[in-house]
Amino acid sequence: MKRLLTTLLLPLLLTGCSTESLADRAYTQAVALHGTAPVRVTVRCFDETDCRTSTGTDVPAALRETAALAGGEVFLGHTELLCTDGTVPPATLRAMLDEEGVSPACRVFYAPPPFLARDEAATTVHTLRMAEQSGLLPTADLASALDEWCGVCRTALVPGQGDGLPAIVLLRDDGRTTRLTDEAVQGMALLRVPRGRFQMRAPDGENVTVTRVRRHVRASADDVSLTLTLHTEGDGAVLRPYVQTLCETAVAEMCVARADVLGLEAAMARADLPLDPEAFPPVNVIVEVK
Repeated sequence: MKRLLTTLLLPLLLTGCSTESLADRAYTQAVALHGTAPVRVTVRCFDETDCRTSTGTDVPAALRETAALAGGEVFLGHTELLCTDGTVPPATLRAMLDEEGVSPACRVFYAPPPFLARDEAATTVHTLRMAEQSGLLPTADLASALDEWCGVCRTALVPGQGDGLPAIVLLRDDGRTTRLTDEAVQGMALLRVPRGRFQMRAPDGENVTVTRVRRHVRASADDVSLTLTLHTEGDGAVLRPYVQTLCETAVAEMCVARADVLGLEAAMARADLPLDPEAFPPVNVIVEVK
């Protein structure tokens, strides 16, 4: 019996897991970054009303100061919102993923530093999730943003502060932004392929349930074809002209901004063609409803 008890307790003793060690951690819900050297880091922890702001030569140095203020290790693995005002280079956000343990599913949010002090991070995260699931906002997370910043256009699609629903901006790696119009946001929400079922209201007022969305991008020497297929319950044909307009608007605004957040570069690479940010190819949008 003693041998069995020792066997069961040994892994816990080796890992150092205890109530005290868990209590020494500060679990962050949201983090805001500003600047380069020094960098200013603001964290909001779960179940806390106040934020903590620290500065350092880099993010790890600032987090060490935050840990001292919090009285425990700052744990970033559950962070839901990563805020930037564009002054922080993507390399810093990459380090948050690779070195600090922030989840690739964490939302990147474009906002000035006082954002965390003024608004509840939980409300923003909940709004983003519900709007994405309802097909009202395009999906955007840290992993996809980093991939887009690494592309030749060096521009990512991220949500930001807005009236009512969050705004959607094209954020360049140098901090410049282009805000999408409401119509383009609706089109981008579809083109970024929302997950799960959602409802769309047709211009005639009819609600149509969309069960699945698929996107296919094909490039040739002459142009790029972007095909969006909506699978619906019942007759969803009433949606096609409406969705066509939304998607064309989204693609047009993206191309004018010299951004690629829809996989154009990857499609052209498959065809052994380069994507020139200064000379976008014609992009033909094809909408199918089944």
